[in-house]
Amino acid sequence: MVRFQKIVFILFSSLVFAILAMMLSRFFIPKNVGLAGGAMVLFYGLFGLILGLVTGLLLRNRLSIIFLQVSNAVCALFLILCSVKIYQQIAMSKAEAQEQRARYQHLKPTPTAQPIPVTDQVEMGIGIAQVHLQAGQSIYFYNKPQDNQLPEQLSPIDSVTFQEASHGIDIATAPPWLVPERLKLDYQIFHLLVKAQHRSYLQVVVNKTNGQTAWISRSQVIYQDWSSFLLGVSSIQPLDWENNPLRAKPLTHASPLLNIDSQYILQPLTIKGNWIEVSILDRDRLASGKGWLRWRSNTELLIIYDLLS
Repeated sequence: MVRFQKIVFILFSSLVFAILAMMLSRFFIPKNVGLAGGAMVLFYGLFGLILGLVTGLLLRNRLSIIFLQVSNAVCALFLILCSVKIYQQIAMSKAEAQEQRARYQHLKPTPTAQPIPVTDQVEMGIGIAQVHLQAGQSIYFYNKPQDNQLPEQLSPIDSVTFQEASHGIDIATAPPWLVPERLKLDYQIFHLLVKAQHRSYLQVVVNKTNGQTAWISRSQVIYQDWSSFLLGVSSIQPLDWENNPLRAKPLTHASPLLNIDSQYILQPLTIKGNWIEVSILDRDRLASGKGWLRWRSNTELLIIYDLLS
């Protein structure tokens, strides 16, 4: 009986020290360590386990049988309370996740929007995010994250999901306020204007009509700054041919090519600062030369672009 109490004392002391060490670790582990925080908590737990084991081995022969019995009873009660607390937290997390999934399932689909002209935007942002379109996939929207906070550590405020359709991929559910920069799902186009970038997130405009923004995970989209994006479009046109004509060189005082107008197709070739070199094609898509166009000011695009040929 005495030997059993000693073995139980060693086991309980090890577990109690491990749990106490993990509980106390919250006061020593910085909040901005991200996923490394879990490993650090486990390290504290392992340290406490070893300390408890050593303590139990040293005290097992020095304590009376009555003290061992009382200690074991107190430790058993402590471990039971901790187990109940952990069970409640797990059950609560499962309930919250189920509630969140149910909320997403009842969101109404956002109707397919027509492309909105770039001229409506107040700020041009820093680039474009192309959403990965895949049936069953969800794109989650977040509030502004804290430094070094990863997407798996945040609760999304809403989402958009996709499903198979006759023409390919379609929107299954989406928040009613979602109005992307470009949306043409039959051509796999779902673009969001990017206003800022973070190590793990992008701040995007989720409603182009009122400028509403949210944050999304970088891993769920393909991000391109404006220079990279514009070099991949089919053609561009100046918003104002009169005040921003095609020029022979990338200089505001360079000779304008006044014989070139909206009847021509301008295909991007090279970007140099605020200027973009284009190949000039007629309506038969025959080359008619090259020219330079000023494509941006400090805050606004000076051009419109066509994604499709």
